[in-house]
Amino acid sequence: MSKRFLIIVQFVLIVTYSFGQKEKADKFYADGQYAKAIPKYIKASEKSNSDQLDAYIKLGDCYRILNDYKKAEAAYRKVLTLKGNIPIDFRYNYGNVLKSNKNYMEAISQFYAYVEERPNDVKAKNAIKSLQEIKYWMRKAIEYTVKNVDGINTAKSEFCPTILNNK
Repeated sequence: MSKRFLIIVQFVLIVTYSFGQKEKADKFYADGQYAKAIPKYIKASEKSNSDQLDAYIKLGDCYRILNDYKKAEAAYRKVLTLKGNIPIDFRYNYGNVLKSNKNYMEAISQFYAYVEERPNDVKAKNAIKSLQEIKYWMRKAIEYTVKNVDGINTAKSEFCPTILNNK
């Protein structure tokens, strides 16, 4: 009798813990704290329940937003093995991740799947066109080289520099 009780208590604690991970991860995700959401989504995705599909999608989104495309691809690939309704935007995001990882043929197939659902999306059509032309552009000789300018560029990312105090 007591062994049975302990098993039930353990099961309830495990289920409660896994649901708590997903809720915490969703909060971090909504707040834009993607790095903090990742470990929570990993734990939530390990549980076979109704939240597993969403956990893997958002895990992939976190990695994609943080520019970790290899891990994003792995998470998104897992989504395709699960049952459930996959959001339309998933195909577009997965296509971009595949393109970043130089998996061009797979990326094209994801963009085509997306365009089937959203036939008027110009961005997806342009992505398909650019992927189809990529072999041509990669064969062309390099015409110029981009170099950092000492005194202007730093190891940081200079995005949209502006003038401040006439400097």
